[in-house]
Amino acid sequence: MLTSSKPFISVIIPVHNAETTLLRALDSLAFPDCEIILVENSSTDNSYQLACDYAKENNRFKVFQSAPGVSNARNKGLDQANGEWIFFLDADDFFFKKNLTTITDKLKSSQSDIVTYNFHKGGHLVELFEVVEDFRRPEEREAFISRCLHRPTQYMTVWSKAFRARLVKSLRFDPNLRVSEDSNFFLQALLRAQTISTSPDLLYHYSIDGSSTMRTFDQSKLDGYLAALTSAQTIIEGQSTALQEAFAAYSLAQFNIGMVREVFHQSNPQSYKAKIARMKELSRSELFASAFAGMSLKQVKSLGDIPLWLIKYHAYRLASLVYLVRVRQNAHKER
Repeated sequence: MLTSSKPFISVIIPVHNAETTLLRALDSLAFPDCEIILVENSSTDNSYQLACDYAKENNRFKVFQSAPGVSNARNKGLDQANGEWIFFLDADDFFFKKNLTTITDKLKSSQSDIVTYNFHKGGHLVELFEVVEDFRRPEEREAFISRCLHRPTQYMTVWSKAFRARLVKSLRFDPNLRVSEDSNFFLQALLRAQTISTSPDLLYHYSIDGSSTMRTFDQSKLDGYLAALTSAQTIIEGQSTALQEAFAAYSLAQFNIGMVREVFHQSNPQSYKAKIARMKELSRSELFASAFAGMSLKQVKSLGDIPLWLIKYHAYRLASLVYLVRVRQNAHKER
């Protein structure tokens, strides 16, 4: 009997200035039947040579180079992937090695297009799923997508997911986006999927032991958030009323991120008055005004929703105080 030479799983790893963490990531790859696609993009350290040296010892590893940027690297990886399933791993993170054989065995009988797993963030377990659930009917898929949009920091990533290759091979990460490029990719995949599943298995460790694009301040990065959100709006166009409402909540969550990570960040040199003015200006912009207008009290479910509710009723100074507290809390967590 002829057997396929193609691997069951492809793992795509963008590599950029990752010489201190890359071996940790690679050592975690214990899938029994996989190829590992390393795509170095414009590193200034020894990452590329390290990847090449590692690949010499194991023919499962394939090393490529791409134009600068994580999106270009992931797109190159998609071009090269041969597996039936695709995982994305960042070079400063790692998989939970002991669980990968079990995860592979379950995928062999899965009928899903996307399977999403539990993960660790820093030293904490993020247990989103306690049981296996399959969302097949349109209303079930819509409810799950709405859940993802309402909780973007926990769901709207490409890591800690398994993607059926036939679903995503033709999708692309937008290289013009500086941030949230993975959220937009995942949204497209969710809208295409016929069956989405959750798994209680622990797959991924997201590291917070170094700098990241999300956690570092950059005066121009806010424009990146806005560009990504504008792009996401085009993806969600034409979807149901329920998904449009969920996307409005997603927009407000992105507003919160922009306020905490950029506008009120401790490294932002603008005056307090200028920061409040920027907050006010953005809340009234076309990108956010309708989301604020449609916000109801039932959407205030956590402390993070309070500043949004205050902004809706023009209590900008009170909202700013909440953001300043959030900024200090984040700074303490990330020391």
